Amino acid sequence: MRADLAILTPLKAEAEPFLRLLGAPDGPPLPLPAPALVQPYRVGRRRVLAGWTGIGGEATRRAIDALAADPPDALLHAGVAGALAATLRAGDVVVCERLVRDGQHTGGSEALACLPAGRLEGWLAGLPRAAAVTVERVVSTAAEKRALFERTGAAVVEMESYWAAQAALAQDLPAACLRVVCDAHDESLPDLTSALDPVGRPRTLRLLRQLVASPGTITALPRVARTFGAAQAALARAVEGVLREVGRA
Repeated sequence: MRADLAILTPLKAEAEPFLRLLGAPDGPPLPLPAPALVQPYRVGRRRVLAGWTGIGGEATRRAIDALAADPPDALLHAGVAGALAATLRAGDVVVCERLVRDGQHTGGSEALACLPAGRLEGWLAGLPRAAAVTVERVVSTAAEKRALFERTGAAVVEMESYWAAQAALAQDLPAACLRVVCDAHDESLPDLTSALDPVGRPRTLRLLRQLVASPGTITALPRVARTFGAAQAALARAVEGVLREVGRA
């Protein structure tokens, strides 16, 4: 049976809170390339696919390309982001209406429009719109955020939305990208990428090595946990609102 909507996140931790809201899966996982894990669920009379793809553009593209064998009617790509605009605070939700791929290291930038259409437009009604910039590595310092904002004008920064929209566009799959702010524009956070596995779970030994090499990271970890937890909860609430609308459709 064809799904009405697929909801995909890069990180396992981004998906887990709203997966609990969905309850028990309605079938086995889809045959997607690792590290993606996406399963079918029921929302009223509707069928929804939900799960994670893994971090970064390549994992995102592979998972969405694999959906082409039995595509859903629409795609919602969701996750956390860093704020570049001073008006945004942790927990703020934005629908990314313009997606910029930052080309600082590849000789130029590219942009895609990603306006919600059809049923997606109704399911996301009332949520604020903003531009997002997709980068290849974590932008962790306030100085980097300021430079990226000046260069692109984007309100938030993340690592996958441009590639999700591009993969959906190649399939003529209606898509929207939703992001929740995790850290403010003037907030610096440690880059923990090397200490995480492909779906964002901590790799204990690598994390310990990073803590030894950079003791300042230890004092930042409680703040990272708080800000991510707030964004995680806000993302779950936003997706819950979408699922409520899907169930009414």
